[in-house]
Amino acid sequence: ARARARGRAVADDRGDFPALGASLFWALWAYKNDPARLDAHLKLLSEHNFDYIRALGVVGRQPAWAGRVIDSRWPDYDEMIAGLTDHAFDHYGLRIEWTIVGDADQMVPESADRVKLVDRFLAMSKGREHKILHFEVANESWQNGFEGAKGLEELRRLARRLDEGTAIPVAVSDSEGHECADHQAMYRGLEVQILT
Repeated sequence: ARARARGRAVADDRGDFPALGASLFWALWAYKNDPARLDAHLKLLSEHNFDYIRALGVVGRQPAWAGRVIDSRWPDYDEMIAGLTDHAFDHYGLRIEWTIVGDADQMVPESADRVKLVDRFLAMSKGREHKILHFEVANESWQNGFEGAKGLEELRRLARRLDEGTAIPVAVSDSEGHECADHQAMYRGLEVQILT
């Protein structure tokens, strides 16, 4: 059953649940290049009653990602994002939270390509709604290609596009600041269901 926001909780047809998750930002790279390592992590999380993993859709700028780049220009990229979503859920009972963009300024620098990337995730999600906990547009957007007022507006447009294209809960990103006003600048006026 599809996960959804219900009041201040996450719920599916079994009722409210705490949505315990772990960030495996490298999961898509591992699904393609190191499935044994991925499976070891998924097995451990499943055995300890985790509900979901958090994975990045694209990343690669920082030196820490050398040799583990996740690139939407892979010829089999659509197959890979669908495959990881299916694998985590079908074999381990783990939903996935897709943070679509890890470093947009390097991996998806053009606005039109960012829209296309969001659309690819929307297309992949059709029929898989029950396997995806939620979408987040970007990780640390304020330092990953969505800087300033113009970047924030683009980020909000992408979040709106996601939200209008699916019943899966959507988050925008985290805010650079930690005050209510910072969160409100990012989220006010949007109908998204999750604040990260």
